[in-house]
Amino acid sequence: SPLPKPQFNSKLAMVSYTVIFIVLLLVAAIAFFVLKGGGGGGIGGGRRGNAVLLIGPMGAGKTSWFFRMLLGNAKPLEGKPPPHTVTSQVANEEMVRVPGVAKHPRGVQLKVVDLPGHDSQWPGALERMGEAIGVIFMVDSAKPEIGVAGQKLFDVMSDVGMKRRGVPIMLVCNKKDKQDARGVEDIKEELLEDLRDRTEMKDTIEDTEGNVYVKTLVDSKKAGRGPFEFEHSACPVEFASVSVMKNDDLDTIYNFCASAYRHSRS
Repeated sequence: SPLPKPQFNSKLAMVSYTVIFIVLLLVAAIAFFVLKGGGGGGIGGGRRGNAVLLIGPMGAGKTSWFFRMLLGNAKPLEGKPPPHTVTSQVANEEMVRVPGVAKHPRGVQLKVVDLPGHDSQWPGALERMGEAIGVIFMVDSAKPEIGVAGQKLFDVMSDVGMKRRGVPIMLVCNKKDKQDARGVEDIKEELLEDLRDRTEMKDTIEDTEGNVYVKTLVDSKKAGRGPFEFEHSACPVEFASVSVMKNDDLDTIYNFCASAYRHSRS
């Protein structure tokens, strides 16, 4: 008589398929977590930020504003210059209290990171873009260094993670009290022309996994067929003219910081 058919093969196959299905589910869950919120900084970073980054060319006044915030904000230093500072070679970072202002009367406490503006430190600064809930990009109104500022601003605005998260940027024209200071509209127009030139060059960047991206500034939903405008940026851009030394119009920066913080928590 014929031998009975063994049953263990079908059972083994069923167990194998179940294990494979569970593994695939775990892999999909991990991939979703990484893409949604677990990515690192720099190009392609997708994690939720936790700091306002202070960026720009050397000598723009970034560190002076950082220490004004750190050592007592606006009111205790009113009428007094901020402490004497030198160009930073390493990042300064602290939790600071943003004072209450018209739009945000209660104020907020957040992390501020002052990143060095020297070209040799710039690659390291870009690696921290994943931390940003907002970026303050500061230039010297009297010496805006359009070429240097334009390159750095282009790098920040074209960062994949920054664009994906729509991180807001405030371009701050500092030292407006200087006799030879230029108006914010003049600086805005020159930076806009510089960004347009860089967009046409189709510069590329390679991420940590070897993927090559063409640097772009635009949000595809906002971009038109004409030349680039700041309104086309995937990162909202606003402008301010201030004097850190004279404590003039700093409320615009405080409002930006508080808005960025609250937006990141919504």
